[in-house]
Amino acid sequence: MARVAILIEEFVMDVYLGVNSDEQKERRRVPMDVRFEYNWLEMDELSKAVDYRQIRDNICEAVHNVRFSLIESLAHAVLEVLKADNRILRAVVTIKKGRALRLSKCVTAIAEWDRDLL
Repeated sequence: MARVAILIEEFVMDVYLGVNSDEQKERRRVPMDVRFEYNWLEMDELSKAVDYRQIRDNICEAVHNVRFSLIESLAHAVLEVLKADNRILRAVVTIKKGRALRLSKCVTAIAEWDRDLL
């Protein structure tokens, strides 16, 4: 058994995100990185691995129709999806909100969770 990290990089979702009412009128494209670790059974079979396509689909289902004010809340919702899979041992979610702050490219929230620290 080997501990393996999977990174879904620059996964882009259209979500409702923002504290201002005009930000909640339309979905905005929000890029995120989703990294998780699990104990791989060293078998070249999808049924023995964490299916990252299923992880992506679960994240989409969990956040698609939710209105988030804060990027921290969105990151937490994504972490909840990852925590629901008992095989996942650790997860890091990075959410970027472009044009959120004048004079900056973006504001980023980084949320981490570790099953061993529970």
